[in-house]
Formats: sequence, structure tokens, C-alpha cells
Amino acid sequence: MQVRGANDKLAREFGLPNKYPTLVAVCAGGDKYAREVFPGDLKDLAAIEKFAGGFGGAAGAKRCAGLRDQAGKEKQRRAAQSQSVKTLTEAQLKKKKIAELREIIDDLGIPSAGLLEKPDYVAAILRAGKGGEL
Repeated sequence: MQVRGANDKLAREFGLPNKYPTLVAVCAGGDKYAREVFPGDLKDLAAIEKFAGGFGGAAGAKRCAGLRDQAGKEKQRRAAQSQSVKTLTEAQLKKKKIAELREIIDDLGIPSAGLLEKPDYVAAILRAGKGGEL
């Protein structure tokens, strides 16, 4: 899959960096997060061929299995983080970086449209908590 332009929804869905264009190898199967972002220069065709070739055959299956394991650990970490959000106070949320607040918003499934500044994120998280969504 190649993301040629800014697509925030796709980037959040697959946990992609906010850098475009981006070349991503996604492993077939049930876990959408079993993916690897090409780290090199997109003008280096030999490096791209080597990267893509690493996902074929038995070696590719082993590589994807490792990526699925990593994705599973990341899911567990994020689930634990979502559970710990229930105990956070407004003051604790205000101390977090916007990137951390974005992760919390994504994990909780709160729509992020219109959230621009840190107070917006904190308020949305607190509203979700009062509404019983946490």
C-alpha cells in the first residue's frame, strides 16, 4: 500500500507516521496493525525491492508472525493505557503531551474532528468519562 498524500483517517487506522509519501507493507490476516513502514528513501528502487521481497515465501510468513506479535503487545499496552485513563484527573491530563492525548482519544474511540489544542483534547476525554464511555 502506498499513501501518497495526507490521509489522517488512514494514518490513524494503520498507526502510520505523519510523513508522506509512505510505503507500507501490510501482512494479510486479521490484525490490521501487523505492518511495517519502509524506512528508506522512496527513490532507491533497489532498497524498495529488497524490502518488498522480504515479505515473500516462508521468510515473509515468519516476518509477518513477528509483526503480529509486536502488534499484539502494542494492543495490550494501549488497552492498559485506556483502562488507566479512568483514574486520571483533569490536572494529570493537562500534564500530558498532545501526542499522548491523541493516543488516548484514538484508543477510546472519541471523534477527533475539531480538536485542535490541548484543552480541547482534555475536555473531550473528560466529557467521555462523565458520559460513561470510559
